[in-house]
Amino acid sequence: MTKQRGFLRNLAGQCTIVLFFPAAFLMLAFLSGMGPRTHGIRHLGAAVLLAAAVVFMLFLWLFLLVRDKRSLESLKSKISRERWLYGILLLSGILRSFSLNVMQRWDAGEYYYRLGTACENFDFTWEAFLEQFSLCGHPTLGFAPIYAIGDYLAPRRIWGMELMNLALTLAAIACIYQILKKILPEAGDRRLGLYTLLVSFCPLFLGTFQQFNPDTGIALFAIFVIHSCIYRQYLLLFFWSCVVVQTKETGIVMQAGLVLGLVFYDFFTEKKALKVRIKTVWNNPCTWITGASVLLQLGYMKLIGGLTKWASPEQQQFRWDSDGMNCFGFRGEYIWTKWKQFFILNFNWIYVLLIILGILLVILGRKYIRRLPQGMVLLWSVSGSLFLFLNLYITGALARYNLFCDLVLAITAIAVIEKILPENFRHTTAALCAGLMLLQSFLTVDPVSRLVFPHVKTGTVDMLYMQMPSEELYYGDPIVYNYQYTFIDKALDSILADTYQGGRLNIVHFGDTYEDGAHFGGNWYQDWIPYRISWDKEAKKRVHYENDDTVRINAFGEEMLNESFENGTAVGIDTGVLIFLPQFEYPQEECLDKLRPFFEIGDKKTWRSIWGCVDYYELSEK
Repeated sequence: MTKQRGFLRNLAGQCTIVLFFPAAFLMLAFLSGMGPRTHGIRHLGAAVLLAAAVVFMLFLWLFLLVRDKRSLESLKSKISRERWLYGILLLSGILRSFSLNVMQRWDAGEYYYRLGTACENFDFTWEAFLEQFSLCGHPTLGFAPIYAIGDYLAPRRIWGMELMNLALTLAAIACIYQILKKILPEAGDRRLGLYTLLVSFCPLFLGTFQQFNPDTGIALFAIFVIHSCIYRQYLLLFFWSCVVVQTKETGIVMQAGLVLGLVFYDFFTEKKALKVRIKTVWNNPCTWITGASVLLQLGYMKLIGGLTKWASPEQQQFRWDSDGMNCFGFRGEYIWTKWKQFFILNFNWIYVLLIILGILLVILGRKYIRRLPQGMVLLWSVSGSLFLFLNLYITGALARYNLFCDLVLAITAIAVIEKILPENFRHTTAALCAGLMLLQSFLTVDPVSRLVFPHVKTGTVDMLYMQMPSEELYYGDPIVYNYQYTFIDKALDSILADTYQGGRLNIVHFGDTYEDGAHFGGNWYQDWIPYRISWDKEAKKRVHYENDDTVRINAFGEEMLNESFENGTAVGIDTGVLIFLPQFEYPQEECLDKLRPFFEIGDKKTWRSIWGCVDYYELSEK
């Protein structure tokens, strides 16, 4: 009877989590008033029914827990014992809370704009759901609705979506703690807490928390999948597996890697007869569940007629071209750029050195590893499949794609610290690494990274550039690898608050109107406008929404200025502000000379911070 209650309690807990997301999505979609109310009343009933099911399952879980005194005492003991974890979650939440309202820009801005548009256009029909929540043509039907819960809570206000991101991130950190407990059972709670803190300080994990994109989501969801797999929570495993494959195209690659990892572990871990090994593989529910998610995604791809919606049918054909783009190939320049990101960027070289040390000690017989933990094998199989894909599929060499691999690299190094290093060195090594990672999350201080990557000027501490050297220079997503790039938005909000006097808001810059102009007013190109940013006169900041307090931001680049100057006019700019972002390194005096025949130019002003400096001048038409 006790065993049955334990099974029912576990199942009720899993049902509570799984049902929460569709219940919250439908309920908030109705209450927010963002979208049309077509079929709304009928689907409100479905939302209420799902919410009631969540409450029922939660109370059932509590009821069964209270009835089982042994389990209740075990839970109380666990809560008391894991106080280090709660401290880590509190610290992680505080550090990330400062990023809850950071402007979404470049790819993140486009993803966020599409999320808000999906929420506004969702009319409670399956057709609208399938069409709207495939953000930017990617398979995001698992990722987007989960984050939409936050955006429904605070429509286009950023912080609502980031609040959901924070909740998922903290849940992932808690899962990492539990995974480490399985991988390193000999480590005490205090040391496990320190190790978890080290992983949570991974610069791509902490420093780019504020970026809204599927690459962050897929790393979080993959952690949930592996946690569910290790702890045999089959309902959650199926749910999160489906979410992973419906977060981005790489999801099916990662799930396929997980299937291979499960088969490998079951087949090779123990020396048994071949028939017994095959039976072990065959009888593992985790293998079937993760395999089912891969098959479901293949069915979805068949339904939409291709791998994805963002590329044309011709682009989706398997093509091996080492000189091409968005295709498979073996391109040395691209692989070298990715390997520098994987193994050097953000102090990753420290982890690599620790791992090499561990391997050497094992080879030389100084240390002996009797058996690899299942969790470690599964982490390697998923990250290995992603690593292989990211090296052979030639696309933009962006650091954010590497997040899950970075987390696994950190966990592997932690396993080396625990298994290889003397006990009196473990705390010191982990604490030192955590301090370096925390600093690098917010400011580019890693000397080896600064040695191997191209620099981007900021006026203070240079940032780094992640793209291949042969690709066209673009100071957008290739500079996103920690928090430092956000100084641009802090500077722009402060500058506009200082200079805007009412009426039209005009920004003058000497870069390309559309591509470089994305730094100021959003991604747009003539009649093609993925998203634009407004200025909120009351809040005194750039925002993604429009209301009576907002005005449009007009960005004028060099070619638009030259075209107007040829006609002897100042493009209709009565007042404005000329901004020099430091990364572009434009000669200021030459630029000012071009403007002097048409504008009265104010004194040079500079916005300063530890992250960067931005010069600007107020303009008024002559």
